[in-house]
Amino acid sequence: MTAPRPADRSGAAGVEAGDPLAFPPFTRPRRVRAELVGAILRSGRTVPDETFDEVYPDAVRRASPLHWTPVRVAARVVELLRLRPGERLLDVGAGAGKFCIVAAAMSRARVRGIERLPRLAEVAREAARRVGVEVDLADGGFDAEDPRTVDAAYLFNPFTEAILLPGARDFAADRFAGRIAADIAAAEAFLERTRSGTRVVTFCGFGGTVPPGYARRASEVWDAGDLELWEKL
Repeated sequence: MTAPRPADRSGAAGVEAGDPLAFPPFTRPRRVRAELVGAILRSGRTVPDETFDEVYPDAVRRASPLHWTPVRVAARVVELLRLRPGERLLDVGAGAGKFCIVAAAMSRARVRGIERLPRLAEVAREAARRVGVEVDLADGGFDAEDPRTVDAAYLFNPFTEAILLPGARDFAADRFAGRIAADIAAAEAFLERTRSGTRVVTFCGFGGTVPPGYARRASEVWDAGDLELWEKL
């Protein structure tokens, strides 16, 4: 099914002009490039990160190399997870939605991203809309997620790094510092309650330990980070 064409509007809902997280006007050339990125990803091919990141506001685009999964790594995660259309993939700490968009487009899986920072989740939803990829992006914690409904999960060091966006003062480095230990413990408990056969990929770890009952199926190094595939026995 062809994704519906996004409406031509100047930015994400609720984002004021001059805000560092405001999207650039969605002009016809930008819309054409965004739709082309979505089409290329759906065909199973990758695009350069610089090309993909054009969809984002400037502050997010500049932070992308540090905070979000590169496109080629996201494509490798899709391969490792052996995602099939209709399977449910949970991205813990979805950030600006880059991994979610790539994974959903390349796999046709049902991708759900969870992001604690509401403003960043809003950016992720607008980026997915512009690229024309259907992704479920929610703001909040993942405590309410049912581990038994998940076929696969992805964690890219979601708890131990502060989000630093140039010019976005509301993303203070110490804002959620006291929550790190609790989030790591919750992630370990979540992984412990998944069904047999659930696949999990960690990139640069998640600050905790994958519980007993998982077998490590692959371990690779990408961009100086450990990419590991685990399967629940």
